[in-house]
Amino acid sequence: MNADNPCLLSDPDISGIGVRAAIYIQNLLSFIPAIWALWDGEVSLYELESVETQSTTILITAFAILISAMVQITTLGLSSFQASIVLNLSWMNNTNTFIYFLLYVQHKSQPGPAPIEPKLSAWIRHARNKLSFRRMMAEVRGLFQPGFRAKKEQRLIGSNDIEKQLEGNQDTKHPQQSYIKNVFRRIVFLLGSLHLTIMAVLGVWIWSERGSFRASNSCPIQSTVILGHHVSLGSKGLRGWSLAIYSLFLVPGLNLVVPAVFFLLLYIGYQAWYGKHQSKSTNSIVPIIIGMVFLIAINLAFIVDTELTLQQSTDQDGSNWTFGQVLAMLLIAIPLRDVVETIIQRREKRTEKQKRKIYTEALRKEIERQKEGMESAHSWISRGADVNVKAEGFDCVTALQVASYYGNKEFVELLLDKGADPNIQGGKYGTALLAALDAGYKEIVELLLSKRADPNIQGGYYGTALQAASCHGYKEIVELLLDKGADPNIQGGKYGTALLAALDAGYKEIAELLLDKGADPNIQGGKYETALQTASLRGYKEIVELLLDKKADPNIQCGEYGTALQAASCCGYKEIVELLLDKGADPNIQGGKYGTALQAASYWGYKEIVELLLHKGADPNIQGESVF
Repeated sequence: MNADNPCLLSDPDISGIGVRAAIYIQNLLSFIPAIWALWDGEVSLYELESVETQSTTILITAFAILISAMVQITTLGLSSFQASIVLNLSWMNNTNTFIYFLLYVQHKSQPGPAPIEPKLSAWIRHARNKLSFRRMMAEVRGLFQPGFRAKKEQRLIGSNDIEKQLEGNQDTKHPQQSYIKNVFRRIVFLLGSLHLTIMAVLGVWIWSERGSFRASNSCPIQSTVILGHHVSLGSKGLRGWSLAIYSLFLVPGLNLVVPAVFFLLLYIGYQAWYGKHQSKSTNSIVPIIIGMVFLIAINLAFIVDTELTLQQSTDQDGSNWTFGQVLAMLLIAIPLRDVVETIIQRREKRTEKQKRKIYTEALRKEIERQKEGMESAHSWISRGADVNVKAEGFDCVTALQVASYYGNKEFVELLLDKGADPNIQGGKYGTALLAALDAGYKEIVELLLSKRADPNIQGGYYGTALQAASCHGYKEIVELLLDKGADPNIQGGKYGTALLAALDAGYKEIAELLLDKGADPNIQGGKYETALQTASLRGYKEIVELLLDKKADPNIQCGEYGTALQAASCCGYKEIVELLLDKGADPNIQGGKYGTALQAASYWGYKEIVELLLHKGADPNIQGESVF
């Protein structure tokens, strides 16, 4: 340092060429892994965490120059031009926070488990969830009480565990390590915020006490360079703007809001515009690339301004190599290592992708062979084949459907552990759950439901899993499905509803169970239109009584037999006819193939039923169209 210069023009450990070069190279190199992560349009969890590690390392080392500058202010003082260099370099270092933020936005928005909608309100809810005190306390308790966290994770964490399973994360094997990672995950935001705060403190300190600058009329450097323009250090406008900007970034946490909202609005605005003009939803990475280009431009602007500011100095101390400069240059090895790792990772990823394609095609062929070839499927899956590959045109279109249909529990567990989606639809059975139900494999049904198989998906012959279980009389499976949220009133498939499926074979206990869980006895659909018509036609008196007790309407008119009374009359079920009449069935309702209940009983010669109907007010003079 030049002791005769009152401006203290240079400190090689703060603004020396080695320090500057190290920071320039570190920051510019940090964009390479980030851009490569975006190259295929998706940011994996591994890529996100790699960039997080890199950004965190740079931010940690960035604290050194700020602390050094603040120490020098209190001891030797700091020149105006040194202060501007320190702040320029600090702004550059902090762009790493937003490199990571852009990748985080893309990762959370892309298709996958619980993607965040491109809406500001959705991101605000996401931020509230991440920052909620309740969530943080759950994570902290999880460090010491794994059981507590296990009970709370689904409600507080949401899709985080699903994402880790799909990404192949092994943290679940070491839960204590997993909790620690969750507590310190996204630490780059914490470091970035603290770095902004310390930088803002330095900026406010220097600009509010300009004596610290040692700037005076005798100082040979009285200006700094901003976007290529020389601005006087004594400018009131510069001081006012500087104080305003640095004051905005003083408060930890809040100092990330303005830049984060800027990038989010850029992303959300582009997605809304693109979706409107393309008439479809999108998840384009264009706004993320624009954000990256913006950050690169900021870095280049600071490099140019810093070098132009330094050109004003005739002091040569800044070019002297000191221990601090050598140490700074050694730190370039960190981003260089990250670039090399990214190159290696991309090559490995390309090779793995090619292998995966070959293994997946082999697995697809095994699925086409159905049971005969599934033994070989284990090896293709263990090598990395896509467990969700489909083979159209077969009874079972996925490996999980085949394994479920044949009751191969061990293979089902393997597929689910490898990320097989139990809700993929297709083929004769619709889903793996429906395939397992065809033969009543309760253990496999339980396994699939535990891995988030949706019991309400419609497909295949039976419509829903609840219909399949009901028509086969699998009471325990019906109870299991209802406990897992199966809706008994979903319509579709051969029988129309689960209640109609159960009644077709007279499963009273299952019908009672469904009714207790909210099944509507008056839904129309299926082969015989209503549950009461079905039970009346089949002669299930006890079920008819049950349905009537559950508010089944005997006068609903629809289908081939018109009403439940007509259905019972045409089959000669006198006791059911009496029961229906006692519950308010109208014998004169017209409809169906026989016209009225009296016509149906007369046609088939059921004298006692004819007398009963006449006694209950049936009109013998009603005319109807005959279908015979």
